[in-house]
Amino acid sequence: MNELNFIKEGIQKEEINRFITKEIGQSQISQCIIKKTPLYTHVLIYTQRPARIVGYKGTKLMHLKETISSKFKIKSLKMDVYSIDNPYLDASLMANFIARSLEQGKKHKRVVSFIIEKIMSSGAIGVEINVTGKISGSRSRGDKFYRGYLKKCGDPIYTCIDKKKVSAVLKQGCIGIKVTIMKIMPDVMQLESNINALEVRLKREFEKAEKEKNKIETNEKAETQMVEGKTDDKKIVENKAEEKSVEKTKKTVEEKEESKKLDEIEDKKPVKKETKKEEIQKVEEKEKATKTKE
Repeated sequence: MNELNFIKEGIQKEEINRFITKEIGQSQISQCIIKKTPLYTHVLIYTQRPARIVGYKGTKLMHLKETISSKFKIKSLKMDVYSIDNPYLDASLMANFIARSLEQGKKHKRVVSFIIEKIMSSGAIGVEINVTGKISGSRSRGDKFYRGYLKKCGDPIYTCIDKKKVSAVLKQGCIGIKVTIMKIMPDVMQLESNINALEVRLKREFEKAEKEKNKIETNEKAETQMVEGKTDDKKIVENKAEEKSVEKTKKTVEEKEESKKLDEIEDKKPVKKETKKEEIQKVEEKEKATKTKE
């Protein structure tokens, strides 16, 4: 009984997935995940444009939820819509885009080359696109387009690679499209990139340390220069005061020497001797002065 219930649940999940893709459109949905829990069934829809699925104030999403619950007899249903950050790295969206463009009548080489350029520019490591069927002419053939690095065996197929197969219906027949995108490099292959990243980081740290050392040295030099500048100012002031005192002493000494020299010169001058006539005149003047007083 448990095996039968398991099979029934798987069939129901596939039917819900197909119904959602028909209602919304295969080109808009990237992935639809259905999870069953004891309380409710959770439906996760990943799309490029969630506003188209949700609608105005969630009317479209509510209508879709009611139809699914009534058709598949689900009592408690929970639906969530998530947007894809980089649609060019999603294999299902790219495969659906190629199929839709081929159905419109565009040439497959032009479409595939355009998509490969977009995928590689958006950050992919490797891409491979296979187009098989009646592409041109009555005979069927297969064209392979690839670019970059792509792993085809081992654990990276499940962890690093995204695959999708889609069919485009044309007048001449059905064309198969297979898109494989390698998004991330495996851990084993990332050794070189990790080493390069470490070298770059160590260089940056070394440069930062050197800059800090240079800053510290410049600050220390500036501080020492400030201190030396203050001491030099004090020395200059002291020297100026000493020079002024020396000049004053020199002036005083020079003045004293000059005064001594003048005294010596005055002492050395010859004294004039009075003649007899002058002496007689002075005596007569004194006698006249005494007579006038009497």
